[in-house]
Amino acid sequence: MRFGKDDALWPGLWRHSAAIFVATLVLFVLSTPYVEGLENERLWMAATFTLVLFTGTLAVGERLNLMIWAGVLAAAAFLPLWINHLRPDLLGREYSLVAGFLFALFVSIRLVRFLLRASVVDSEVLCAAAGTYLMFSVALTLMYVLVGMANPNAFAWTVGSGPHPPMDGFTALYFSLTTQSTLGYGDIVPVSPTARLLVMVQAVGGMFYMTLLVARLVSVYSSGNRNGSS
Repeated sequence: MRFGKDDALWPGLWRHSAAIFVATLVLFVLSTPYVEGLENERLWMAATFTLVLFTGTLAVGERLNLMIWAGVLAAAAFLPLWINHLRPDLLGREYSLVAGFLFALFVSIRLVRFLLRASVVDSEVLCAAAGTYLMFSVALTLMYVLVGMANPNAFAWTVGSGPHPPMDGFTALYFSLTTQSTLGYGDIVPVSPTARLLVMVQAVGGMFYMTLLVARLVSVYSSGNRNGSS
C-alpha cells in the first residue's frame, strides 16, 4: 500500500496514542523519585524512557513520513541507551542523551504544529498540549544531565552541606520542571554559561508556550461556539 503526503497511516490511532503517550510521560515523571537510589534504578529509567520513545513515535506518526522520521530518531536514542546500560564500556551516555533530546524536540515541535492547526478543542488537543509541555521538560532534562556530565561545577546547590547529588535522574527532572514553570526555588543555581543559557531558553519557552496555548485554545473554542450558534 502506498501512502500519499497527507494520508493517515492508521485511522483513529492518533487519539489513542496521544492519550497513551501522556500517560507514559506521567509514569516516567512520577516514578523517577521513587526508583532513585534503588539497585535497578537505571534499568527502570531505561525501560520507562523506551516506552516514551515508542508512544511518542505513535503520537506524531499520523503520516508515514512522520512515522519514519520519528522512528529513526527513536531508534537513535534507543540503541545507545540500552548499549550503555548493558555494556557501558562500549558506548558513553552522551550519545543516548543527545539522540533523546533530538527526539523529544521533534515530538514537541510536531505536537505544537498539531495544536496550532486544530479546529476544535477535544481530548486529542488536550492530550497533545499536556504531552508537549512534559516532553519539552524531558528534553531539557537530558540537556542538563549532559551539561552536568561535561562540567560537574555547572550547577551549584545553595541548601544543605556536604557533597550534593550529581545533576542526573530525578534531580535533573526536578530542576527542569521547576525552571519551566518559572517557579525556581533557588536550591539549584546554574553557574556555567551553557547551563544559564539552557535555563533562560526553558524559562522563556515555558512561559510563552502556556501563554500561546491558552490564547489558541480560547480562540478555537470561541470560534467553534460561534459556528455552532450561527
